[in-house]
Amino acid sequence: MVKIFGKVENFDLEASKVVDENCVTVCLLLKQCLLVFMDSDNHCRFFFFNNTERLTVSETEPEDGLAVAFKANISINPSFPSCPSYSDLNLTVTLPNGDEIIWKKEGNQWNFKKCVGDWKMFQRSDDLTVCIQTFNVTSPSMKNVEDARKSCNDLGGYKLIGVASYEELIWIKQKHDAAKYVGYAGYWVDGKREEISSGVNNTNFEFSDGLTVLNQSLYDEYAIISGTSQNGKVEDCLNVCKPTGGMMNDVECDGTPTGFGFVCGYQLI
Repeated sequence: MVKIFGKVENFDLEASKVVDENCVTVCLLLKQCLLVFMDSDNHCRFFFFNNTERLTVSETEPEDGLAVAFKANISINPSFPSCPSYSDLNLTVTLPNGDEIIWKKEGNQWNFKKCVGDWKMFQRSDDLTVCIQTFNVTSPSMKNVEDARKSCNDLGGYKLIGVASYEELIWIKQKHDAAKYVGYAGYWVDGKREEISSGVNNTNFEFSDGLTVLNQSLYDEYAIISGTSQNGKVEDCLNVCKPTGGMMNDVECDGTPTGFGFVCGYQLI
């Protein structure tokens, strides 16, 4: 735990009903506790991983009687293996889903932001970080991509998102396996073969989510592509599944029985 004189912006401690002189120890022992905000009268306000997406902590003066204790990892210079000075503090938080979040120091404030709930964070570029989550569909299967797209939007304005990297593909595949899907049963993802290549055996996919750029080598290596089904129907859309030798499969956009879930995403801003 790292304790400083500070306050959590936009939260009033006077409304807190929790009074405990061991606020810091309680947070340390609570698995889901991220941070505790307290005053000199031992009022505590605990913040937890799953229901906290953004926090701003501002430095205060000792006479204000306010303090914040972060549950965080501290980067230590091996050449000077002692607790760093305040000005040299680098704080990171490891979330239950494995994501590592940096508390960003800007002036006299520390800022924290993460994905909603247990959604998984992936940094696609220096200026683009996305949050992704899979959703399972009970039988019968979701048979077309537009239903999957609508489902993401209905959940909160999210996008049916495409796969941009091997790391993302592996994570989705692990969720697929945990859901005990087998064979070609899998998750709808964004991506449709470009119109000029419709029905062609290639990986010339386009994305409508506004977040995904084609990583063609990824699709060449890990997608089982045919362009058409055995009965000659065009297969221009994509499922993440478990075909022999791959992790994605091209499917009919408007009539496939293999869509048993979908993958939503949004940009973390």
